[in-house]
Amino acid sequence: MARAHRVAAHLGATGVAALVIDCETGSFRMGLARRLADHLLAEYVPLGEVSASALTDVVKGAA
Repeated sequence: MARAHRVAAHLGATGVAALVIDCETGSFRMGLARRLADHLLAEYVPLGEVSASALTDVVKGAA
């Protein structure tokens, strides 16, 4: 995890536009996608909020 966070922080610092979709489900959630998005400076979208229009809006906002 530390290595993934370091790489994500490096990519985030370069200004790369990114989107992290959180696919964790169930009552026990570790929050891994949220932490990755934070390090990456990326847009974070929980799976329950994923739709074609929502993804289109995120991509248009990043462009």
